[in-house]
Amino acid sequence: MGELRSLDLGGRPVDTRASFPGGGEGTGIEGLRAYLDASRRGEFVENLCRKLLAYALGRSLLPTDDETIDAMRARLDAGGHRFGGWSRRSSPAPSSFTSEPTASRRRSE
Repeated sequence: MGELRSLDLGGRPVDTRASFPGGGEGTGIEGLRAYLDASRRGEFVENLCRKLLAYALGRSLLPTDDETIDAMRARLDAGGHRFGGWSRRSSPAPSSFTSEPTASRRRSE
């Protein structure tokens, strides 16, 4: 990751071609985006939701967080896979980004 560049640190052209699992190939960010969209969208969305929820809660996820992950995925799917689809104004969430273990811990503090 970093800034976009056409030459590497040695002055050679950057090779943006990639071979993906299953035999697919792509070039640049567009190739990666097309591969993820066509072959791994579900996995990508699941991982994104899990990582963002763990970060938001400030802890590792628990099995009790699965309902929240499912709600996040549904809202993202309904919003066309745009972050705006997560807006609280667009649809109410059950317990959205607070799980029962976290709420219990906060009540006891």
